[in-house]
Amino acid sequence: MKKIVISSEALQAIQEGIERGDSIYELEYLGVNLRSLTFLEDSKHKIIKLEDLLKLSAQQLLCIEHFGVIYLQRLYKALAAYHVLPRRKKRVDKLFRKKINQGIRDMPPKLASNAKALCAVQQRGLQLTKSGV
Repeated sequence: MKKIVISSEALQAIQEGIERGDSIYELEYLGVNLRSLTFLEDSKHKIIKLEDLLKLSAQQLLCIEHFGVIYLQRLYKALAAYHVLPRRKKRVDKLFRKKINQGIRDMPPKLASNAKALCAVQQRGLQLTKSGV
């Protein structure tokens, strides 16, 4: 397996992520695919937080069903780039809002107003729950 070097900047960002209680799903912004993250969560280790992930060795991760060397390399590569996570999140969120706004322009007026309201709520960091549906 190719050796991946993690910079002190990335290590500091990882430590801050642990302190914040970052989810492993943050690694999606850094190129780790959802499928591999689901394997981690569904494993006997129930890896949900970044801290849970970092408690395991490479050998323990490779023992997780369907989680192979390629997934492990991608995971380590993402950890090595953890310090760029805030920039990636901003860029992805900006692209997402742009796509939503383009889609809103093509929607019927009633749907468009609902979509705009949902975007505004998401930007404020609130979560919606389904009620009675």
